[in-house]
Formats: sequence, C-alpha cells, structure tokens
Amino acid sequence: MQRTFRLVPVLLLNAAFLAGCNQLDPEKCKQALDVTRQSMATADFAAAQNWRTYAWKQCDDKAALEALDRELTAKQTEVEARRRETEARAAAKRALLTAFLSWVRDNRADPSRASAAPVCDPPAADDPKGDKSENRFCAATRIAGTSQLAVRYYQAQPSAARFSVKLPEATSCTEIGAPTVVKTWAVPATGGRTAQRFRCSFTSGPLAGMQAVGSEAVNAELYLFDPAYLEKEPAQRTMLEGS
Repeated sequence: MQRTFRLVPVLLLNAAFLAGCNQLDPEKCKQALDVTRQSMATADFAAAQNWRTYAWKQCDDKAALEALDRELTAKQTEVEARRRETEARAAAKRALLTAFLSWVRDNRADPSRASAAPVCDPPAADDPKGDKSENRFCAATRIAGTSQLAVRYYQAQPSAARFSVKLPEATSCTEIGAPTVVKTWAVPATGGRTAQRFRCSFTSGPLAGMQAVGSEAVNAELYLFDPAYLEKEPAQRTMLEGS
C-alpha cells in the first residue's frame, strides 16, 4: 500500500503535463490561419502547407480547418492551371516565331514566291506602263496554324519587303536572333498605358542586313524588313524607326 501511495502523485503529474501539451491556443490558431492564407496569396505553397499543418494542431474548429484545406487545394489548382496556360502560350509563340523566321529566310530575296496568289496595288494613274507596270506594292500571305504570315513588297524590287506576323506573347531581339538593339521607344497601348517598342538588326546568318521591329506586349505585330523597303514607302518610317 505504501508503494501505491507514493506512485499516485507521479501519475497525476504526468496526466497534468500531457493535458497541458494538448491544449489548443486560439491566438496561435488565428496566426496559423492568417499566415496560411497569406502564403497562398503569394503562391508560396511550401510555407502554406507548413502553416496549414500547424493550424490543425492549434485550432478546434474542424469546419474552419476543412474550409482552409479546400481553399488551399483550389488555389494550388488555379496557380497550376495558369502556369500550364502560360507555358502553352509561350510554346505556341515559339512555334509561330520559328515558322515566321523560316518563311522570311526562304522568301526575303523574292517575296512574290511567298504565296500562290499575291495581290498587287493598281498602278499609278499617270504610269505610262499602265497595268503592266511593276512600280507598285504587292501583298502575299500564308497561314501558319491559326495565324497569318504577311509580306508587303515592291514589285519592281521584290527585296524591298516588309514581313509581319502577330505574336500571342511578347518577344525580344535576343529571342528572334537579332541581338543588336538599335533603338527602343514607347508607344500607346490599351488602357491608356504604353509599351516598349524595339528595333534591332540581324548582323549574321540568312537574315543579315534585315531589321526587326516589335513591341513588348501581347498580340503585337512583329515586323522584319529590308532597309530598302523604307526607301519605297517612307510613310512607314515613323512606325518602323520611331522617328
């Protein structure tokens, strides 16, 4: 009996200690819930998962915890869907850019071959050659997937050409293989904002001597042109040279 009497206080002390360890803390619960949501907002899901686990240890409202788990799952799904969409757009842009640059390389010397049915402007009314005159601009197009590749060239000097394509995502001089930046300037964009337009030149390879103009914006036109094109159509200088 004496041995049993001495063990009772020890057992009671252990029970009290364990009860104290299992107590939930409302303040720590609120902190865990708040920081979990803050981490979700910044897409820091590693931190969010850690704080979510801590919340389950500090909160006794299971409905709130289950709601937090649903929020975390939904946010992760949303961010992953946006990531996949961004990657898909980038891949589509790269494929279109590859097709466009190849088309330009193949047809820069004679864009009249770029399409089976080029369309030419009517000759000037005072041109003595009449309908047989080649002193006029022509246009040719080609479809690449769901996009259109286009070229405008001077019939009497076909190399005086401007090729264009609308890209779904912004590009850069480096990405198109023309690393020499000649000039950058701001142009109006949607919502009263502005976008940076760039002009760069190809210094080597099959496109050497051509220049490129594009904008750091989605759905913006990318132009590749021979400098001789502006001699034939100087009205385009403002757009293509920023002058």
